[in-house]
Formats: sequence, C-alpha cells, structure tokens
Amino acid sequence: IKFFYLPSQSVVLHIADIAMVLLTYLILNIGMMGLAVPMGSFIPNMFIGAVAGRLVGHLLGELRLTFKLAEPGVYALMGSAAMLGGSLRQTLSIVIFLMECVNDLDLIAPLMVSVFVSHLASKTISERGLDEELIIRKGVQYLDFELPRAMDSAWITAANLCTSVPLSARLAAHVPVTVAQRALKETDLGVFPVLSGSRCLGLVTRKRLAAAVAARSRVGISASLQPNLARHLSLGPLADEDDDLHISKFIHAICQTGTSTTSNGSAGEDGDAVLPLHRIMDAAPYTLLETMPVPRIHPLFTRLDINTACVVSVRGDFVGLLSRSILIEAVLQYEDGHLDVEKLGVGARQTQALGAKVPSVSIQYMHSEFEN
Repeated sequence: IKFFYLPSQSVVLHIADIAMVLLTYLILNIGMMGLAVPMGSFIPNMFIGAVAGRLVGHLLGELRLTFKLAEPGVYALMGSAAMLGGSLRQTLSIVIFLMECVNDLDLIAPLMVSVFVSHLASKTISERGLDEELIIRKGVQYLDFELPRAMDSAWITAANLCTSVPLSARLAAHVPVTVAQRALKETDLGVFPVLSGSRCLGLVTRKRLAAAVAARSRVGISASLQPNLARHLSLGPLADEDDDLHISKFIHAICQTGTSTTSNGSAGEDGDAVLPLHRIMDAAPYTLLETMPVPRIHPLFTRLDINTACVVSVRGDFVGLLSRSILIEAVLQYEDGHLDVEKLGVGARQTQALGAKVPSVSIQYMHSEFEN
C-alpha cells in the first residue's frame, strides 16, 4: 500500500493500470464480504482508498492546471483516510496511523479534513458502519454498546419486551421427569424459570435440564419414553463455563441419587422420578421490575453481559423472561421504524391471558403502584 504513497519521481504508474487494479480489487472486496471466510475490512479499504486517491491524483495532473497540485501519493494517502473514516467510523486513530506511515507531520491537517468529510458523508448515508451493517445483515446477535437516542424518550418497559413463559415450562423446585421432558419437548426456550407459586426461585438452562432428565431417566423413566427422549434431547456439552467446572458430572451425580418423590412427600406423575432443580438452577438470577424503562435495561445487558433476566412485578410476582435476543430485535425494529409498542407487549398479552395483572406503559401506572 505504501507503494501508492510514493511521489511520482520514485515510481512510474499509468492511469490505465491504476484503474484496472482499482476495478479488480473493488469487485473482489465486494464479493469477499459475503463469504464465510476469515478476512478483515481494514486493509482492503485502506488499499482501495489508496488506489482511488492515486488515480484521482494522476487524472488531476493530466488537466494541466495553472496552479500547483500535490503529489499523487498525497491523494492516495487522503483516499485511504477517507475510506477508513467512512467505513470504520474511526477518526483520530486513522490520522495517527497514516501519518506514521509517511512520517510527515505536515499532512495531519489534510488527513483530519478527509476523515471528517468521509465520516460525515457516511453518517448521512447510513446510521451504522460497515462492520455493524455486515453483522446485522448476516443475522449475528449483536447489541450495540449505546442505546439509540430516539429510544431514550420512548416509554418502553420490561413488561413490553419480556415474553411470557407457558405453563408447561414453569417448573417447580422438585419436578417429575415427565414434566421436565414435556417442557423440553413443547417449548424451545433456552432458560426455564423455577417457581414457587408466583415467585421465581431461579433459572435453569435448557442444557442443564436436559442433562438432568437424561441422568435421572436411566433409573426412573419407563423404556417406552426413551425414543421421545432421544429425539428431543441432546447430551452434548452444556456450556463453556459448565464444561470448565465439570457441571455435567455434578448434575449426573445428584440426579441419579435424587429422590423419587416431591418435597412434600408426593410422588411424581405415575411414580416417576423427581428432579431436584433447586440444586442445579441459578438461584440468584438477574431480576428486573416490569416498570423498568429500556434506557435502564440496555446498559445491564451491554455492561454486565446478561443473557437472560427474570422480570417480576412490583409485588415480586413472576411476569416473564427478557433475553438479549429479544432486546436486540426490539432495538433493530425501532431503528427501522417498525416497532409498535402496543404490539410488542407479547409478554404482557400472554400474561394477561394467564390471569396476571398487566401494567400499562405510563407514569401514572407507576405512581399508583407505589402508592398502593
């Protein structure tokens, strides 16, 4: 790339050759962006900007203008700055990096102007940078560090964002194997709440629950249910952190030696074995009030790296679950202008169908709740 930054006295380049290189590399770069291969965008954009800038410098030199122009290598350097500033949305770091490539402090001012203009033009065309746009279009779960400014004033709360959990997926601290198996079969939830009445005791991941069912079924489940178990459950690794701590061995040990009756002494369905979920669940999950607005929810998922949080009412009753994927979808829909607060409250509508109280998204609701 530094070859294009050299002055005309040091290198001889023809306009046709530069144009051919620019066209070829531009097509290759556009095609590579959509392939599942490991590649970056920094060097390709830097190279394309250098070639385009060098081409512009040579074309201006052919005009035979009366005033003196800069060397074509300077235009190549400005082209690299413009491409990097517009695609990657970086500013000062680009100026310092390119200035060190040529070791010329006199170029700091034009580099800053190039980066500023390209950054402004890029923001006008698209709200996101190149990398963010590629991540979103490829469907990668990505949550921006900053909440969109327009959502700061939108009265969207945890009750609107959360999804209600079906009754079949609401598990007790001691649950029969068939009930746990039914929850795994009928739902695709990644996390299941463990409840005591309407209060949430903790959360258990799908992989932990599947491992517990598999371990306990070897001694307590009838052979007729084994085909369904094999079809809907996987005995693969739980999670990275679970593997490091050998949680699967712990789950197999405690479930194989667990009780065959519930905590109050009653047996499971048709004498099934009972899983002690209170021993494998996360007993201290992140908890959000249903009235918490999204500007306070968003930093919790970005800075604390929360994957799933339990949403409760102001009285402590379980309302639903709020996951990172739901928050990402809500942010994307809001940015695209397709987010409807009334239709977004899936958790609120399903909770209302189950007979629970649903909050309205208003300040008056919060005042009345706290007064009561």
